[in-house]
Order: sequence, then structure tokens, then C-alpha cells
Amino acid sequence: QNVRFIGNAFVGVDETIIQVSQRAKSLMGFEPSQTLIAYEEIKPELIDPLTHEHTVKEAKLGNGDIIIFQKPITAQMDSDNIHFPTPGKYLSYTYSRITVTFKQYDNYKQDPGIKLKFLKDDSYEEITRALGEELKCNPNGLRLTPHSSYLEEPRIQHVVASKDTKLMDILLSSQQMTTIIYYTYIDTHIEDIHNIVTVNVVWRDSTTKTVVKTKLEVHKDKKVKHLVKRLLQSSEITLTATKRVRVMEFWRHRVSKIYDHDTQLKTLRITNDFKLVFEEIDEEVNKDNGDLLVHVVHFSQSYGFSYFGSPFLFVLKKGERLREVKERIRAKLQIAEDEFKKWRFAKLRFSEPDFLIDEEVVYFHQYDPTTEFLGLCHTNREKRNNGNEALKIN
Repeated sequence: QNVRFIGNAFVGVDETIIQVSQRAKSLMGFEPSQTLIAYEEIKPELIDPLTHEHTVKEAKLGNGDIIIFQKPITAQMDSDNIHFPTPGKYLSYTYSRITVTFKQYDNYKQDPGIKLKFLKDDSYEEITRALGEELKCNPNGLRLTPHSSYLEEPRIQHVVASKDTKLMDILLSSQQMTTIIYYTYIDTHIEDIHNIVTVNVVWRDSTTKTVVKTKLEVHKDKKVKHLVKRLLQSSEITLTATKRVRVMEFWRHRVSKIYDHDTQLKTLRITNDFKLVFEEIDEEVNKDNGDLLVHVVHFSQSYGFSYFGSPFLFVLKKGERLREVKERIRAKLQIAEDEFKKWRFAKLRFSEPDFLIDEEVVYFHQYDPTTEFLGLCHTNREKRNNGNEALKIN
């Protein structure tokens, strides 16, 4: 059940394989009468038997070629313990063998992991069975999640339990090989495990600062309002008088979609980059006729045009001048006055800024929130601290 190196030797091209095997017996300390079977290792997965009567030349052996010798299997040996009766089968096993590290999905940063050996073609069932034995749990309750080599974290999509799913299908991430798999034990029926989706969610306060950032696991047949209910159970979240929650999706630092609470989760395209942002609806509940709810974005022109930061929705009062708008936005975002003086305001259309002056009335006619924004032009402070933000992680 193992292969070991015994040495190398110069042999004549006219020597027979039997004569070469006699040298091998001497190197290994075997009796001259010991029978050996000879194989040529052409490559790890291609092992051919050699004919003992052939010469080295007839066997087409050359410099650096490898010969493997094996004692023949006899009737006296315990065949039940012989898993690899030939060198070819054993080397094929070692070539296909891989050590996988399993980490808890919810605690992967602190979990050192469990290391188990598998073959690359092992099935999903074989993987969960071995992991279940190690964890002493029902393997049918285990859900596996592949590793993202790019993000160095679990991917958002879990592995689908299927007889056709092999280990290599799980370990290949964007054409890169990984040896990490994440696991979660869910005490539910196997049919339900793969109907559960993981959604990245963020709750932010009225200043647009993140209060809670976490992952919620819910059945894909649930609706967005179920996520709202789950998220509001956090002790970090306190609702004010309105008790109304808005659910948004961001894309490239802009609000790309606002979801109705009755939207079913299975209609969402959930990926690693996907996240839902929740906030309490505040000032627009008192919006008057003629007022306009606009999308506000942060942008910079320091190194070419770029969006950054956390966008938000804001009510423009009819006839309101920029001076008044600025003061309300400063109060909302709680920006220091000295810093806020450096900010410039613009109406943006297709990323083309039209800068405003303080006495100008700020308004959009026939407003299109997909292409028009109120833009806040200022230095991207997030770049100075590498985009790191103090987050409360549940």
C-alpha cells in the first residue's frame, strides 16, 4: 500500500529486465529467489507491465525512466486489506487524492478547520458522509458552500446536492483550484436545505452609516418582508415614529432598485456581490405635492470621474434653493461644517455634472432616477483608509 524509492543504477541496454530486477532485490535486501513483477511508470496515471525476458533496449527504456517492482499477491495475503493490487491503481489513487479543509460557514475566520482526505471524483454523498462521521451528525443535514478564491470567503451560492456533483466541481473556483469547503448543519429535511438562500443585508441609520452588516438565511419562497422582520430583531436597530422600512439594492454606488416588501426572494439574482440595504423611511413621509424624491450620489473628479460612498434618497422641496438644500443634507449626513464647505453640488445626467450655485433653485423636470442624480462632489475619504469602515457584525 505504498511506493518507496530504492535507488538508481546504470544498466546496459542488453541487460534483461530479470537481470535488472536482481539489482533491485539486492538494493531492497530481498532474497535472490524472491519473485518481483516489473512495471514502467510512463507517467503517474500510465503504468505499463514489463516483459521480464525483454532487454532494456527491447523494452524501449531510456535515461531517467522509472521501473517499479512489486511482490506478487499470493493466496495467503489478506485480500480484504489490499485496496490497490497494482502500482497503477495505487499511483492513480495518490494522484487523485486531495486533502480538503472544512470550515464552519458562520465562523470561518476563526475556525482552523477539519482536514479530510478524498479523491477528486468523490461524490457529494461520499463527501457529506465522511464529514458527517467526523462531526458525528446526520450527513443529510449538512450543506456545503464552495470557497471564492477571489474574495477569500464563502461564495453566496451553496452546492446543489446531486449524484452528479463531484469534489472537483466544488473545489474549482473561477478556474482556480482551492482546497477549502464551508459547511453548515441545518436541522431540517434534506429537500428543504437547498431551498435556503443566504442574503447579505445591511441596516443603515438616517445618516447613511452602517449599523448592522450580516447574512440572513431564509427559504427562497419567503418574501422581502420576512428579511425585514428578521433584521429588526437585532438589538442594534431602533425604529422611530414612521416604522416604515425601505429595501434597496445598490450597484456601483447608486440605488439601482427599490424592492416592494412582497417581492419573493427567489426572483432576486443573489450573488456574492449582491446585498440588500435597509433603512427607515424618514422625511419623505411628509412630502408635499410638488416636492420631488431624488437619488443622491457621491462622486469625485480627482482622478477622472468616479462614484463612491453610500447613495441615498432625498426630498427636494418645490422652489428650494441650493443654499437650503445643502444645509439639510449637511444635517442629515452630520458632516462637519469646515469639511462640508469644500463640497460642490451638481445635477448629474449620464455622469455629466452641471454644477449649481447657492442661490439656484434645485429641481429636475421630468425626473428619471435611472439617469439623473443630485451629485455631491468631494474627496473620497474612503480611499485614504482603504475603504475600511467600522462595522457592527452579527
